[in-house]
Amino acid sequence: MACHAGARSSTASVRNCSKDDIHRMLVEIFQRFDTYGDGTISLTRLTRALEKLNLDHQSIDLAIASADGSSSDRINYVKFASWVTGYHEPSGKPEDATLVQPGSLRAAAEAGEAVLLRGSWLAKLAREGKAPPEREELPPEALWDPKELFELGDRMLRHLRKGGHAEFLPIVSVSFRRPSEGQAMPDAEQLQILALALEHLGTYLAQAFKEFGCPADCGVFLEGCSLRRPAGAAAEKNIEKLGLWYGHSLIRKLLIRGQQTPEDDGVAFLESSLSGLISQHQMVLRIGNFDHVRSCKDWPSLRKVCGAGRPPPLTPEAASALLDAKRFATTAQQDAAKQCYRLMFDAAVTSCRRLVFPRLGWGDDEIRTLATALPRCPRLMELFLEGNRVGDAGAGILAGVLPHCPALKEVLLAGNRIGDTGVEQLAKALPQVPRLERLELQENLLGEAAAKSLAMTLPAAKCLRHLLLQGNRLGDAGVKALAAALPSCAGLQCLVLDTTGAGDAAAAALCEAFANSPSLQLLHLESNALSEASREALRKAWQAAGKPERSELNGKSYPALML
Repeated sequence: MACHAGARSSTASVRNCSKDDIHRMLVEIFQRFDTYGDGTISLTRLTRALEKLNLDHQSIDLAIASADGSSSDRINYVKFASWVTGYHEPSGKPEDATLVQPGSLRAAAEAGEAVLLRGSWLAKLAREGKAPPEREELPPEALWDPKELFELGDRMLRHLRKGGHAEFLPIVSVSFRRPSEGQAMPDAEQLQILALALEHLGTYLAQAFKEFGCPADCGVFLEGCSLRRPAGAAAEKNIEKLGLWYGHSLIRKLLIRGQQTPEDDGVAFLESSLSGLISQHQMVLRIGNFDHVRSCKDWPSLRKVCGAGRPPPLTPEAASALLDAKRFATTAQQDAAKQCYRLMFDAAVTSCRRLVFPRLGWGDDEIRTLATALPRCPRLMELFLEGNRVGDAGAGILAGVLPHCPALKEVLLAGNRIGDTGVEQLAKALPQVPRLERLELQENLLGEAAAKSLAMTLPAAKCLRHLLLQGNRLGDAGVKALAAALPSCAGLQCLVLDTTGAGDAAAAALCEAFANSPSLQLLHLESNALSEASREALRKAWQAAGKPERSELNGKSYPALML
């Protein structure tokens, strides 16, 4: 069906338009307000237009920040239309995607663009209080043969994939805080931290991969000696190479920052920002000082102590604004840093399918930052934010942005501080997230009102299959409301309601719902105040409805009905 722009176009015709048709319509409409003919609209005009669409100011601010990210008083309306529709034009530089492929690291090492140090050699040197020399002065025993290191990495990746574990290579990129210009090598305390971390990592790798005799060692990228000594324009070239080694998701990052002082050095800030792009939570450690890690006896304990503190991914516009305030030797190096970040961001977000950011101490401010980057992840399928400090404001921000993640299937928000108000906003957004299959809200601050908000919108969330709400005080009335909604939830298969305050009235409502809820295959109601009569009634109703005895949750087989 053809789609025509114009004020008189019907709602029905718009519903039948393709995403790129709607994108074209919006651009044509915005062009009418382009008084300068430069592809922009004033923020004042755009805000007024959005107010007429009954958008609240929080949603308007988020939309503008997500679509443009600049501090200008005018906005690029093509970018804004892309954000609204979830439309993404093909990248102008398809070769950038190679930056995030596993082979890109090997190619760079084998071409001699960077050398990787042996972690065991570097740890021994650091224990002696000696900083490593520059690349041209490194002894042969300090370096890995790229072929040997990446063959070890290939064996590790096969082992991890076989067990369904998160993938990584035996490589760690190290970044030091530079308190003054020109100081690229670590001080005595930073050397102590480096030695401790590398020893723990080597031992961890040897134990984890003892099946094929993995050595207690790893490859280390260290900017000051992995790259060639900069001279003139080579300094900018070196900065441009940092994106691969600090932004790649298969490499661990060790950010050694010393005392808690502002990160004013531009290169260190760039390395930190690249590390925070798409790397999983356990892949980035941020260490303050030696006392911070002195008591850590192994790599897992070091990871637990130093895993929090990393920032959310920044948009290129936000990173550029922050880099303007950082210290660089030359303006050319500052520009190279901005270009490096933009290239890596574009390569990472276009291919990223999973963002794993649990237990990082993030609150609503970090979610606000994250929300500006999420709409630029067109392939994002899984968003893990459990165990943070997200409250109602953060949940509201997510509610505004999740509909603009067209491939999103799973959102994990367990163990946060979300209450009824936040869930009410999330619930309203659920029908607008077209592929969402899984929502985890367990161990939050949900009450009866949250359960009723979910019950009202669940029938419209056609793809939702798994809803986990355990550990919230939904109460008897809240669970009863959910039970009443079940017959209208055509796709819901798993509902987990352990420790929610469900009572006999909720149990009766669930019994009544079973026969008319053919998709429901798993219901967990453990640790609730149910009478024995209610438990028996639930078992009989479950069996009478032809429900299974066992079902799957999180990839494991469980009794389908647990009371």
